[in-house]
Amino acid sequence: MLFPNLFLDQKSAVPTWVWQSTEDFLPMVSKLDTRPLQLDLARFMGNGLEQLDQKIIDAKAALAELLAVSTNLIDDNSNLVPRVISTLPTELIDEANAKLARYQQLSRLRRQWGVQTLSRYPHDSLNRVLLYGEHRIWSSISGRMSAAHPNTMAIPKMILPYLGSSSGGELIKVDVQEAEIRLLAGMSADPALINVFESGGDLYADGAQVLYQTGQVNNVQRNVAKRAIIGIIYGQQQQSLTHTLAKTDFSLDVDAAQRLFEWLRCHYDTTMHFLDFVARDQKLWLAGKRTDLVGLGLSTTQRRVIPVQSAMAKLLKQFILMLDEQGLDVIEAQHDAVFITGNQVFERVRESMEYLLIQSFDCLEFRVPYEHEKLLSIEKV
Repeated sequence: MLFPNLFLDQKSAVPTWVWQSTEDFLPMVSKLDTRPLQLDLARFMGNGLEQLDQKIIDAKAALAELLAVSTNLIDDNSNLVPRVISTLPTELIDEANAKLARYQQLSRLRRQWGVQTLSRYPHDSLNRVLLYGEHRIWSSISGRMSAAHPNTMAIPKMILPYLGSSSGGELIKVDVQEAEIRLLAGMSADPALINVFESGGDLYADGAQVLYQTGQVNNVQRNVAKRAIIGIIYGQQQQSLTHTLAKTDFSLDVDAAQRLFEWLRCHYDTTMHFLDFVARDQKLWLAGKRTDLVGLGLSTTQRRVIPVQSAMAKLLKQFILMLDEQGLDVIEAQHDAVFITGNQVFERVRESMEYLLIQSFDCLEFRVPYEHEKLLSIEKV
């Protein structure tokens, strides 16, 4: 048991603070669990799967070409590819592993969204698949929102165009931009990181310039830096990041991870010291505040991520409640994003959504830095 010194609710086995912080949100969970996303099966089977199948064919061909083997062998001999990769010249192994991972990812996606899997979900009279996310609010120490059966917020981008809502209204997806780092800036009170968000800066683009040693970076390079920075924030070590970057982008040199670590330590020292402190602290930090709770058995990595994840959980729940009060139908929610539906909702939410999010910041016990028009990503599905 992780929390022997705390009262645990026998049903949920979650610390009392999670229950108390979520009690007002329970009616909303009931609503979310009864509002499905609809997948237009006819269109998806006609276009979506065809595109996915072509991507799988292309990925398999690219892997087969690099390995100089037949594409049939990749399918028929599950142990062949790793053996062939192990015989390649050292400079080709990382590239081959990346191509294999890409092929496996697409194949896994095909299994997850194939006919056999989709047949397990309920269908309506028009043969649309009804995707009810089972929303879980007790499954983690941080109170983080998650969904399962299926995980509706992990739906791949290529499938989004085939989704709709049961009400027949517009469906939009709203993401809180750079949520974790924004909240971390506020709770650590790091003036340098706060300035990034209040001046309209771009932490990930700056990090990409450090990684790639260039003054201009593209979106792909920025995304590589984003994943690397979040990895460091959440406790990834330099050696591990070096290995990750080598598989992610072959153009990066072996010192890229070291440069990024040193840059973060130099420019955002207050933030890095805060993370190191909460990782070692015996008391838990929840929603950015040090508590009297002792989480025995937690790793330093868990202690490091709980402050930000619990703050995000608290913020998202408050944001959803405010959206609901404004008559906006939230049908799915997880971590830092929500799906909203309604008539002409896209035009309405663009002006009011940011204001509601800023109001939601008041539920936290620290000031959240922001610049207008860079808080939310709102896209029509």
